[in-house]
Amino acid sequence: MDSVVNDAAIVNRNEAILKAAFDPAKVKRMPPASPTDDFAEFVSAGVPSMFFFIGVLDPKDVEASRQPGGKPVPINHSPYFAPVAEPSLKTGIKAMSLAVLGAMQK
Repeated sequence: MDSVVNDAAIVNRNEAILKAAFDPAKVKRMPPASPTDDFAEFVSAGVPSMFFFIGVLDPKDVEASRQPGGKPVPINHSPYFAPVAEPSLKTGIKAMSLAVLGAMQK
């Protein structure tokens, strides 16, 4: 499986769009990661792309995980992954819609 390499122009455009729509302090560039996903097929096919994450966890669980002896929070593909449904869906739908609208404006 190929690596996902985000298109810099798409990242820059969407970062500005998302920071304008959400709390700018919560829109962060993540360090390189290697998600196990077939999303890389879009990139390999020459489709300019951007893979991004949406925070879906209860902030109390995240804070507890950062304390000494805290357990890591479960992430996607874990049987213990339990996103907070309503705000996660609302945020995801808004972020994806804004990204699409931004792509259509170029």
